[in-house]
Amino acid sequence: MSERSWSRFFVVAAVWNLVIAVPIIVAPEWSYSLAYPDEGASDAVLALWRDFGITVLLIGLGYYLVSRDLYRNRGIVIVGLLGKLIIDVIGIGWRYLDGMASEVALFAAAVDAVFVVAFLVFLLRFPDRPVQASDA
Repeated sequence: MSERSWSRFFVVAAVWNLVIAVPIIVAPEWSYSLAYPDEGASDAVLALWRDFGITVLLIGLGYYLVSRDLYRNRGIVIVGLLGKLIIDVIGIGWRYLDGMASEVALFAAAVDAVFVVAFLVFLLRFPDRPVQASDA
């Protein structure tokens, strides 16, 4: 993919995080019940859920920063890849198999699995610095 295409891709990644984060932040009880319908949520759990939403929002801001400079912000992509893989793909996948997480949560994890693969492709195929004429 071209630099322009990757930049657009990371804007999409930022928007996806925004779409996930906003309901968690502004309606934690409702959004938690969508993700974990059979799990009761104490005030402490809902506070942590809201904190999770804020973290998702901040990482989305990171993806926007990547879209603005693909070369200098690669570390954000590594953090995002690991977070999505460990927390969403593995964590939510495990919770779904264990009967805790809903199909809504599993769908979000599946979308994040696509982002994990795309982030890996970016890290492996996109140069870590602009290609100079002398490099070609």
